[in-house]
Amino acid sequence: MSTVARIGGALLLAAEDRTFVVGEPKRPIDWTSEGFERPEHVDSPTTSDRIPWFELSREPGSAVPRALQSEPRLVFPLEGERACEALHERLTIRRNGSVSERLWDLVVESSPDAGGALDAAWLAGVPLPVWEIVRDAVLTCV
Repeated sequence: MSTVARIGGALLLAAEDRTFVVGEPKRPIDWTSEGFERPEHVDSPTTSDRIPWFELSREPGSAVPRALQSEPRLVFPLEGERACEALHERLTIRRNGSVSERLWDLVVESSPDAGGALDAAWLAGVPLPVWEIVRDAVLTCV
């Protein structure tokens, strides 16, 4: 089980002792004040062959990162790279790797409250071909 929140416009995914960023951050992030070591590749440009997520390092026993305390926050049934891949496939814009605000809002609005976080288990259960239809409808400019 993972917790998913937003950080700098990207997704922050945390489960047990591993934390990932999925998608390209849209705003600069002060990694230290968020409770993380600065990632090595943050300043590199996006390339089509780059993996669209990266793992963050935290000091053992450090406080829960601020971003994971913010609302809205999702509970997602997958962990690690599987969760990163699923969230990337479902919530990022392919041409630039950023998280779609429209898709994020749809997931937040469609997820029931699970006692302080929203239960997004349904999102992992939607087959990708079905989600592609939803995705195309949501991302189509009106």
